[in-house]
Amino acid sequence: MELSKAGAFFGVSVGPGDPSLLTLRAVEVLKRCQVIAAPRTPGGAMTALEIIRPVADLAGKEILPAPLSMSKDPTVREAEHRNMAAAVLDRLTRGQDVAMVNLGDVSLYASVSYLLAAVREAGFSVCLIPGVTSYSAASAALGRALAEGDSPLHIIPVLSDGWREELELPGTKVLMKPGDRLPAIYEVTFLGAGPGDPELMTLKGAKALQTADVVIYAGSLVNPALLGLCKSGCGVYNSAEMTLEQVLARMEAAHRAGQSVVRLHTGERSLSLYGAIREQMDGLRALEIPYTIIPGVSSFSGAAAAVEGEYTLPNVSQSVIITRLAGRTPVPEEEALSSLAQHGCTMVLFLSAGMLDRVQTELLRGAYTETTPAALVYKATWPEEKVVRCPLGKLAETGRTHGISRTALVLVGDFLGDSYERSKLYDPAFTTGYREGTP
Repeated sequence: MELSKAGAFFGVSVGPGDPSLLTLRAVEVLKRCQVIAAPRTPGGAMTALEIIRPVADLAGKEILPAPLSMSKDPTVREAEHRNMAAAVLDRLTRGQDVAMVNLGDVSLYASVSYLLAAVREAGFSVCLIPGVTSYSAASAALGRALAEGDSPLHIIPVLSDGWREELELPGTKVLMKPGDRLPAIYEVTFLGAGPGDPELMTLKGAKALQTADVVIYAGSLVNPALLGLCKSGCGVYNSAEMTLEQVLARMEAAHRAGQSVVRLHTGERSLSLYGAIREQMDGLRALEIPYTIIPGVSSFSGAAAAVEGEYTLPNVSQSVIITRLAGRTPVPEEEALSSLAQHGCTMVLFLSAGMLDRVQTELLRGAYTETTPAALVYKATWPEEKVVRCPLGKLAETGRTHGISRTALVLVGDFLGDSYERSKLYDPAFTTGYREGTP
């Protein structure tokens, strides 16, 4: 069938998002065209159309959605492009001018590009209207040029194969189409990997380790089996051999190279307890490097499981004090162990197994007695886990007898004993919001 050539096709750049950044020519074309085609996501969003609404009078115009699922299946994509082309050609055949709006500029990753060959092959005229690119807007937002002098500028689609290798190119790199890979590029991940047992690593944590380009781990406190999750070629560094400044320098170098970084904390120096991550986070903020935190199971919880204990038992102890004995690193005077021991509640001591004589002396100055139950938990959840129970008065002697002087938690309190009251929660006589108690 001989087609009428009256209709014209326009690819219109609408810029990065601010309607006032549309060009005068783009607005003029939008006024002229009877049909406005706009990409539509599977969720129904038509972002390019919403950008032009404040500056283009759409009254009386046909809005032609162009569904784009961005499917990885080429068969699906080709079918979408054919359907889109058929709809546009139908309007052009009727003598209508069609403007397809495109985010940013039509020269970069433009949806309109899928139609050009079909429209030209059918004999219709094509006109592309350039516009402001998203990277130009980003440059303006930063207040600095992306490239100066003879420095090259590389525009890299993150979803393509080999994009990481392209980061090694000299000059400025603009990463586009990042999808869900952007956090891995720009964030340092602080990961709590659990007390030692690899199976106590969270699923989220395992994924972070498996995809990391650089892992900085907390020395002998990390079960080596966890490092086995790292991919081939991952740079692995032992922070026990590094200063804070060296750790931050390694993080910064990896970040600037577009590599994902995991800072692996585990064992008794978990993220929220004695992990020294605050100073690292402050250092990253000063370097303007974003970070995220993935918590893990604490050795505090692993130790409770090891002794088959519940830290808070009815009418025994409803409070838990987590602390450490002052050593080369002091503690605030008001938090002296003898002072905290006055409460007589459940106590868990980190970083104190090498000073058990002093621990015993300080605890006995409080509300505990020689017969108060105590336990040493060495490497909770590790294959070599060891649990040794004793009365508090024998704590130091027990540590020497069993060779425990590091990588162990000290547990103290009557929760380790045999006496406690039944919980009200499951008492048949106790009324709750879910059941009526029976006297």
